[in-house]
Amino acid sequence: MEKLGIKELRPGASHDPKSPYVVNYDEQKANVYPSLPDPLLLKDGKRVTSAKLWWSKRRPEIVEDFDREILGRVPANLPG
Repeated sequence: MEKLGIKELRPGASHDPKSPYVVNYDEQKANVYPSLPDPLLLKDGKRVTSAKLWWSKRRPEIVEDFDREILGRVPANLPG
């Protein structure tokens, strides 16, 4: 962990109902329809009005968010 620059691990799931990391086994509490960002709204608040704007600006923003939030990143100081 030291070679990767990881200082600490996040805490695991807890069965204590007062914990912020409490386990959720109740499907009724799950967010089935999460609030996803508008695909035609740029990060600066402007609307996408053309295919050129979509391919040059908005699509790279979405790909960046997906890489960061879903796939994850390889640490910059990865040991050989």
